[in-house]
Amino acid sequence: MRRSCFVAVAAVVVSVMMPLRSFAQSPSLSSNVPESVVVSSSIASAPDGATFEQAGSTSSGPAAGVGVKVGTLGIGFQVAAQVHERINVRGGFNVFSYSNTFSESGTSFDASLKLQSAEVNVDLLIGGGFRFSPGVLLYNNNHLDANLSVPGGSTFSIGDQTFTSLASAPIGGSASMTFNKFSPMLAIGFGQLVPRSGRHFSVAFDLGVVFEDAPTVALTYSGTGCLVGVPAAVGCKPINSQANIVNSIASEQTKVSDAVSILKYYPVASIGFGWRF
Repeated sequence: MRRSCFVAVAAVVVSVMMPLRSFAQSPSLSSNVPESVVVSSSIASAPDGATFEQAGSTSSGPAAGVGVKVGTLGIGFQVAAQVHERINVRGGFNVFSYSNTFSESGTSFDASLKLQSAEVNVDLLIGGGFRFSPGVLLYNNNHLDANLSVPGGSTFSIGDQTFTSLASAPIGGSASMTFNKFSPMLAIGFGQLVPRSGRHFSVAFDLGVVFEDAPTVALTYSGTGCLVGVPAAVGCKPINSQANIVNSIASEQTKVSDAVSILKYYPVASIGFGWRF
């Protein structure tokens, strides 16, 4: 049944095209119509989309676009310029902030995450709307800062040591996590800020990774802590005066660093909207 339908459709197409072909080859048409009229007629009868594509591809001067995006690097603003038929250069910056409070090993952290970065990418157009987009974070100021505290009478751990926070001088301190300022990145994407079709509005998706090495973790403590299981007269002293405290803090930093080491391959995922000039 499917083959019969196909043969029937083909027969109809051929029966329509043959008279048109004979008409087009008629001497009265081919010899008497000026070439300029034929060219202008073909342009006038072209579909709107084809005329629009042609206008976009032959526009004078380099094409450029601007856009906004949201993703794992934050909320960003971008600009891009066409430097070759299949190459765009794109740059922009990203910002975002978020605060939260959490507890770990008896210590309360009032944390603030800030994403601040400036990026440059080269969009290599593959075809079908897809592209390969290597780039760099020229300024990677993504970081986490936190104030830590332990209420008086509560126990907490630093490394392998367990302490009790003295009520008259409770434990406080700070924590931070920072990354390399310069970080290469690789991404693939679909859509671009400078569409070759000439249309103005665009939507783009990116998926990739930033190679920023493992984050650097730093911890500081203040106040008085009492070693659990040791008489107060001996075990209660300023936390930074406790025996082996330097090694214990280093051990705690290593433990936190290991827990967040996966961030050395920071995931990039975003959606953006742009406008071509």
